[in-house]
Amino acid sequence: MKTGGDCRYFELVVYVCGDQRKTCFACVGKHSVFFLRRDLNGPIHEGADLNYNNIAKVVQDENSDQHCLFTLSGQLNGWESDRLFIKAENRDQFLRHVRCNWQTDHMWRLGKVVVFPLTLHPITKEKQFDNYLTPYIGHRWAKFQGYRFMLPIGFFDQPNSMQEEQTGEYVNEHGVTLVVHVHEAFSLEQLNYMSRDNIRWVAGDYKAQLCSEESHFYVLKNAGRAKRMNLAADIAAWFSWEIIIRTKSATLLCIVMRRQYVPPICHSAQDIALLLRCPEEEWSRSELQLMLGAYQMADSLCTDAPNVGIYRDMVQAKLDSLRFDEDGMEWIGSHLKLKTRWQTEAKRWVRSLWRLLCKEAVPGFDSSLLTASPAEVLVDGEPDEEWTELDDIADADFSEFIAQMHTRGEGLPLDGTQAKALDDDARLRIQNQWLARVGRYFAWAVDGGLLGARFNLDLLVEGMDHLSEDSYKKTQTAFLFMLHLRSRDMTKPYLEVSLAQQLREKNLSQWQFNDRVMLAILSTDLLKKQIGKGREADFFLCLSNLLEANCGVNLKAYICRLFMELQLGPADAGAAASSEDTNLMVVPALLSLLKSGGLFLATYASAALVNLSNGNQSVKRVLMGHDMATLGVRNIMTKDDDLAYYTLMLMVNLTKEPHNRSIIASAGLLPLLYDMLTSSYHQVRPAKGSDQEGGLSNAALGSLAKERLLTQVAIVIGQFCNDDGFREQFIDMYPHTVKCMLYIFAKTQLGSTLSNKVMFAMKQLSASRNDQKHVIGSHAIPQLMEGLSNPDTDKNSDFIYQSLVFLTMMSGLTTNVELMFKLDLINVLQELKTLPVARKVHEFQAKVARLMTSMSELAASDE
Repeated sequence: MKTGGDCRYFELVVYVCGDQRKTCFACVGKHSVFFLRRDLNGPIHEGADLNYNNIAKVVQDENSDQHCLFTLSGQLNGWESDRLFIKAENRDQFLRHVRCNWQTDHMWRLGKVVVFPLTLHPITKEKQFDNYLTPYIGHRWAKFQGYRFMLPIGFFDQPNSMQEEQTGEYVNEHGVTLVVHVHEAFSLEQLNYMSRDNIRWVAGDYKAQLCSEESHFYVLKNAGRAKRMNLAADIAAWFSWEIIIRTKSATLLCIVMRRQYVPPICHSAQDIALLLRCPEEEWSRSELQLMLGAYQMADSLCTDAPNVGIYRDMVQAKLDSLRFDEDGMEWIGSHLKLKTRWQTEAKRWVRSLWRLLCKEAVPGFDSSLLTASPAEVLVDGEPDEEWTELDDIADADFSEFIAQMHTRGEGLPLDGTQAKALDDDARLRIQNQWLARVGRYFAWAVDGGLLGARFNLDLLVEGMDHLSEDSYKKTQTAFLFMLHLRSRDMTKPYLEVSLAQQLREKNLSQWQFNDRVMLAILSTDLLKKQIGKGREADFFLCLSNLLEANCGVNLKAYICRLFMELQLGPADAGAAASSEDTNLMVVPALLSLLKSGGLFLATYASAALVNLSNGNQSVKRVLMGHDMATLGVRNIMTKDDDLAYYTLMLMVNLTKEPHNRSIIASAGLLPLLYDMLTSSYHQVRPAKGSDQEGGLSNAALGSLAKERLLTQVAIVIGQFCNDDGFREQFIDMYPHTVKCMLYIFAKTQLGSTLSNKVMFAMKQLSASRNDQKHVIGSHAIPQLMEGLSNPDTDKNSDFIYQSLVFLTMMSGLTTNVELMFKLDLINVLQELKTLPVARKVHEFQAKVARLMTSMSELAASDE
């Protein structure tokens, strides 16, 4: 700022002081409010820096939303009167910042708390309030921290220790509470730095906090949601996420919303959360009404200052300095119809690349596009827009063009007063940061930003394979500039470096690059081609370094997906030594994501480790050596269904070895398995055609996510039961294990994956325990026999295999054999032999023969 002071908030205002009436920017600083000219080229007059100790009183107009009065402590230099009338479009937010800084300044100067002297009084003669829609019948407008929403009349303000109103907490006579959180607004760059650039990450934090104190709960919904009203004609974009959690005592409904591209600068975002807590009794009585009411409050939420204008000059300045990311630039172009002044250079950049590819006759590239109407080829192009008349980059010399762009940025401190005020490092830092933003902007322009689907980074990479050596070098210069792989130390210049060589280095965390271009490099296998065929170890090393680099969530998730989709079947067993060593390279990087990557990346890392550890003893040893048992228990304790699911799948791979089972059990997994089983067993979806199928409550209770989770729980419990000690522990210390398994088996669809794995777990639990064989057999055998006889049952190979193994285990008890004989097992087995799928079942004939022998022995004894 021209004043040299710190600015906390600024707004374009109209002020009147005596005969003075001006439009200017009022900037709220740490120790003063200073008024700048509209062109930001200095103070409006001498003494425009108004210290807080000179503000004696502030009057807020009762008859309008925009007027206020500052009463000064005396006749100050530069001000014609001791009364300063101010009109601000966003008055409430302006006064909120003034109040905060005024009180802070007085505490800093006087060493005591002084109350901000704000009063309410009519200033204007006529009422001039913003016109809002009349709220729905039975509702009222509630205001909180710059926002308003329609609140049912039955809700009233809940006072706290500080104030009686405007607390953001409301309660009704039935004990239903509503809490509104309005987070501080952050710039889009700050949100990206804080890893909160997506509303999903914020919602994940809310979910973790809401569930942290709950021992038993289940998530009814955790998904994105569209906001359905814009009652203030707000130009900002809104994003929303909905979470519904059911606990023992209450149901929690949380709707997290983000208001992005907030006027007037359109470079910030603000998060708002509505949390509705409903006692269980009230939820059972008015579930649908409460959900619709919560949606209505969230949809009606809007800004309390609907007439805030856009500071188009400032937005244009940010566009020209390339301060917006790709999404922001597209949003501003579509909503504000503003474009950066560097679009012409971006067009020249794209045209030069296109002409180079056409010159080499690369398939899919037609030179007619260069002479076509801009309205036909450019995204949102206008007929009179520059395109065909533009000059290409001379001789496609991208290196020279990059050097020119290095010094062409408006406001760069190259010479003059501004340059003299900075040291050499500061000047270099500003110039190199500008060049990095140019590279990112050009990458967006190539990747569909200008020509849409006709030209993107993937097509460019594929086209480079058809170029001659000279054209390839020129194109590679442009491509590497868009990638902009460089040191994070911005005092160092940008230099072209070998992509494959640099990615092999361990210090990649000290470098930065464009995630968008790197994603194209990986998706087109360009990196793998540059490394060379048969050098998977080097490729995996590069991926491992990328996982530990300071790149975005989406890129790291994509790398994890590469490992998730990696084919590691029996065909790879021939190259066991090299394959295992290759896989081991990425394990430490994936483990680091498990520890500190957040729930989303931890889920992807767990899924990748599931694939890498499948049948790979070396990976399993490394995981156990890095305390995977403790990490797995910690991930399950987050109570995130997706993370717990893939963690349990990883535990399935690890618990196949007896020594691993002991270590994992010592880490505390068994109580968690029991907790997940007992808290989720009743959430299985009813079998088709059952009496319980259908209905709103059953639809809510039945959870596919919980079924997937229970499937893995059943497998892990079954594998632990290979050891007698753990089997006795599940039966004696966790007595409801068998009961829960029987409930799931009775309710779920026979032939489903869950049903098959529950049969496996029950078979394992009953081994060497005749009392358990009796309990399980008397309940499960009749239902299983009915399912095997039913032609509508999905008789897949796993279902038939688990059924035969389960019945074989149950046949160890005479009463169970008698029950099978009574239910005509012999004929059922004869029918199974006729099924084509029976040929796919491992040792089908031997298992059938064993059961037939048991039936024959029973028949012989009866004779």
